[in-house]
Parts: sequence; C-alpha cells; structure tokens
Amino acid sequence: MRLLPSVSLPAASGWLLIAALPLAGCDSPITNVVFLEDAEFLGALPGRDRHTVVFPGLEEDDSAAVMALTAPLPDEEAPDLLQQTTEIAAGLNTTLSDMMVLGDWVRSEEPSMREDDLRSWGPISLENGTRTLLLVDVIRSGLGQYDWAFQLSESSGGPWDAFYQGTHYAGATVSEGDGSFSADLGLLSEHLGEQRQGTVSVVYDHRDGTSLQVSIDGYRDLPTDPAIDSGYRYSLDPESRGDFQYGAADDLVAGEALESVGVRARWKSAGDMRIDQRLQGGDMGGEVFTLSQCWDAGGVLVFQEDSAGLYEVLGDERDCPYGKPSYAEDW
Repeated sequence: MRLLPSVSLPAASGWLLIAALPLAGCDSPITNVVFLEDAEFLGALPGRDRHTVVFPGLEEDDSAAVMALTAPLPDEEAPDLLQQTTEIAAGLNTTLSDMMVLGDWVRSEEPSMREDDLRSWGPISLENGTRTLLLVDVIRSGLGQYDWAFQLSESSGGPWDAFYQGTHYAGATVSEGDGSFSADLGLLSEHLGEQRQGTVSVVYDHRDGTSLQVSIDGYRDLPTDPAIDSGYRYSLDPESRGDFQYGAADDLVAGEALESVGVRARWKSAGDMRIDQRLQGGDMGGEVFTLSQCWDAGGVLVFQEDSAGLYEVLGDERDCPYGKPSYAEDW
C-alpha cells in the first residue's frame, strides 16, 4: 500500500476577500465606542475572541495559507502530528477570522437604524470597483433569539442576497449563548467578480466552556478544480482541557474510491497532549492505519506508535496524558 504524502485542505487566507476591502459611505468615522443600548444585538454576532480555536503554543497572529493532512509513506519519518495540527488550527482560525472581520466592523459603528427589535448598518459601498452595497440586519425575535444577516446588492432598493447569516440564542448573557452561522462563498464571489465556490457552516455553544463544529463543503478556487470537503470539531472546557478534531476525504490509495483520514488532539491544562490519526475506508477495504503520538507539557515527544510498523516505536504509552487512543468522530 502506497499513500500520497498529503491531503490538501482549502487555503485559509483570502477566502472572504471582502475582509480586506475598504468600506465607504459611513456618516461617521469608525470608532471603538459601542452604545449600551446596542450591546445585546452586537453580542449575538460571532467574534474572533469566542469563535476561534485556542490551541497550546498557537499565537494569535499565527496563520497558515495551506493546510494539509500528512499521510504515511513507507521508509520515511513519521509525520509530526503536533506541527501539522498547529498549522491546521492556525489556518482554520484565519478562515474564521476572515468571516468575522465584518462583525468587528459593525461593533465599531453606530447603527444606521434602531427599532425596538432591530438594528441595521448600511447600506454602504464596498468601494471595490463594483456597484456592490452591504447591509447588515440584526433582529431580536423574542425569547432570546437573534437572527442576523450580512447582505449584498447592486441597488440600495435591493433585492438583497444574504451571503453570511446566522441565528443566536442568548445564554446567561447574550454572548454566552449558542447558535449557528454560515457563509456562501459562491454567492460572495459572484458579487465580487471572483470564482470561488463552497460553503462554510459553524455550530457553536458557549454555555459551558466553548465548542465549535465547522464544515467546509464543496470548496474550490476555480470551477474546474476538484471540490474539497473537510470538517473540524473543537471544544475547551472550563478546566482548560481541549479537544480538536479534523479530517477530510480524498483519493489516497490507488483506485477510484475516497479514503478518509481523521486526526484527534486532546490536551490537559498544562499543555501535555495526545494526538491520534486514523486512515480507513475506500480502496483500503477493511484495513485501517493508525498513528499515535504524545508530548509532555514542554513539547517533548514521549511516545510514538503506528499500527503497521512503518515507524520506530518511541517511548512508553504510560507517559501519555491519555492512556488510550481516541479517534476523530466523522472522518
């Protein structure tokens, strides 16, 4: 069995090109002042402080333009699953941050319309060489429910296309709630004159620690590119114990069927970590390949073992923060 060296996941940087575009047409300069009467509506919008992955050793400004799942090759060194996972967490954070930068802009602006159960921002021009306008609505639907949408149109009279939207349910405070949101990259690209396709969907819960579930479906830079699907699960409990899972399906083994590769990283509050990788399905038939690695709180590899004997066995599994392997749930 010979496997390709990696499964490429979508590039994170620049997915939402709108994030880098100047916004014009505001009646007042951007400030950091948020009026108290708007705070509940703004708390319903996703933010980088609550909707990104906190991973040991990952700096806030780390980013990765390309994310890849490394698969084993005979007679080569085992992949460094910690480095790989750090890069993928950084790339995912870049993607999520690109989605939320407009929410950060909304937080810095006074609404253009206030009603009892509505706040609106815009319409404003994107100033990107097109006639595209942006309108943001946050609607309070009662019982702590907030529905919000970022919308684009070529006319201030509409019709408006919602490319980024979600529903949020308040918790102990509005921001400490749960909900979901999604971005339609194809719809956004259509307005911007680009060709990207795909959707990004997120389900989150901040009521007891943090959990995120992210799905990227049908992503491609050009219509002729093969579509890529990938998924991610992340949780951090109040004791700072973390769990980060990711995976994708790709043609890794000679044949026509798709194999699935998934990785699960679990860590304790001190930063000691165990990562387990599993490759299965498709043309592998009933064969399953697994690789496990563990690190102490200082980032030193203390254990390594794979199911096929491709790599040298290192250390003792009893030194792992978790004594048994546990694999990503969906890949």
